[in-house]
Amino acid sequence: MRWSLRAVLFVAILGGVVLTAQAAIGQGGKPQATAAAKPHVTLSSISEPPDRRAIGTTFSVAFTVVNQGNSRASRRTRVSFFLTKKAGKPRRGDRRLRGSALIGSLGKGQETSRRIRVRISKTTPQRLWFLVGVAVPTGARKSAEKNNARVSGQRLRTVPASIPTAPAGPFQFRVDRSVFPIGRPTVAGTQTNGGTTAGDSEHSTQRRELFRVGPVSVVGDCKRTTNGEHGGPDDPVSGSNNNFDEDGDEAKILVYTDNGTVTFNSLGNSSRRNIGPGEGGPVAGDTNGTDAAAQEHTGGEGKHMAIAAARDPEEGNAENDWVTAYKVGSVYVSHSSGTEFTFNGYAAIDTLGIGDNCGFGGVVTIVKT
Repeated sequence: MRWSLRAVLFVAILGGVVLTAQAAIGQGGKPQATAAAKPHVTLSSISEPPDRRAIGTTFSVAFTVVNQGNSRASRRTRVSFFLTKKAGKPRRGDRRLRGSALIGSLGKGQETSRRIRVRISKTTPQRLWFLVGVAVPTGARKSAEKNNARVSGQRLRTVPASIPTAPAGPFQFRVDRSVFPIGRPTVAGTQTNGGTTAGDSEHSTQRRELFRVGPVSVVGDCKRTTNGEHGGPDDPVSGSNNNFDEDGDEAKILVYTDNGTVTFNSLGNSSRRNIGPGEGGPVAGDTNGTDAAAQEHTGGEGKHMAIAAARDPEEGNAENDWVTAYKVGSVYVSHSSGTEFTFNGYAAIDTLGIGDNCGFGGVVTIVKT
């Protein structure tokens, strides 16, 4: 009886071996091939592109390449970058950026990080683009790799070069609407009231460059203001009859230069002449007196301001409210280097559907560079 049980077990084991062998044999009596070990090199991350960049210029891209396959990638991998209209692999009409990286052999699970500069072709259309990185093994067919691309979350807007090459005439470009919240002054004021330094300056916690032409930058500034009362934004009303209380808001467009001197004319007013470089700073006791050099560099009212919209939402004194929450103007700018341009734009607060924010935009015409 014991011998019979052993025989049964032997036959069962032998049958299992035969079945396993048969399962490994396909049609025609040939063994079935198991899944081959293959590398898979792809991009695990790329850095976000800048908000905007002029055509013909460069920007930096950081990226990480990883081998997610189950064997070593013996081929080198070329990483290229594209500007695409949609969030996906490059298609017809998308633009390849000049500049790529060649990554050496990567072991299973190995990764490496690099940073390169890429250039936007001068023929690239002006629009919003996604940044897409693609990793392709050298010598591979275009369709050989899948899941080898990485798309940015942020989009880049291509804009005209600040200084165009040999333009045939006036060169225009649009400044898209920029919206940002109302901030607070960050630099002490330069006006005086009863011998006490008070008032506000051009600097605030909400300001950014709208555009640049050569050494001249045009900046949007959005903040609560202290004009009229000359006190801080949170100081109580003094009871004066000023038409603009300390709780007002301002959206201002300012003109600065990095070097040389800049002159500009706005809203039909006389020119601000020969303003030097820098964004200005406070000068104690400056009350628009005889110190012309100090006046031009204080950053106070009228020195760098080209267009301004103001709003005073004082509900307790509605009859004294000053509400000019949308201002359109034309600005002519000339620089000691010979650069000339005009800006037809607007500054706005709580209009155009932007809510309790400031908004800026317009059209730039480069006359001479």
